[in-house]
Amino acid sequence: MPVTLPDNPNTSNAQVGKDFLLKINLGDASYPTWTIIGAQRSTDLNRTADSIDVSHKTSGSWKGFKAGLRGWSIDLGGLVLLGDTGLEALEAAYEQGIEINVCFMYPDGSIQEGWGSITELSISTPHDGAAEISGTIEGNGQLTPRRVIEDGGGARVYAGAQDETIDGGVADTTDYGAVVDGGKAAD
Repeated sequence: MPVTLPDNPNTSNAQVGKDFLLKINLGDASYPTWTIIGAQRSTDLNRTADSIDVSHKTSGSWKGFKAGLRGWSIDLGGLVLLGDTGLEALEAAYEQGIEINVCFMYPDGSIQEGWGSITELSISTPHDGAAEISGTIEGNGQLTPRRVIEDGGGARVYAGAQDETIDGGVADTTDYGAVVDGGKAAD
């Protein structure tokens, strides 16, 4: 006899952290090829603004503050995967002191992009645990507003672990096999 279980009426709209991904551009600025940085465990997007004290003698004994210059950074952590293309690109950019173009991908397929410098890149190798990498990318300029990547027909594109090429917000799914709404692989 088949067993029927009830649905949980207490649903949550909370997002799970494992569904957010960081990718690095291995193409060029006008025709990016987004490559996932493998074995990610955490990717923290930080947005900050300088605090400017605007208190004065007649402010009623209360301090006042305004937001000043804004910035962003990404703290990343994950396992070391030797031969991972994304990790190799991070290491090369750090060694050469060049900026990288990164893409922060949300679970709904929307993304934010920006250019930044790797200001910290460390590898931890405990004797009783997995080798881990951690680092910080500090933004140079604005992080783009969140936007959804669409294929030529208006369907949302959800990039999996494969590399993906995006040109002007339209994914080239012909060569990279991204998945579109409905769970069908693009041709």
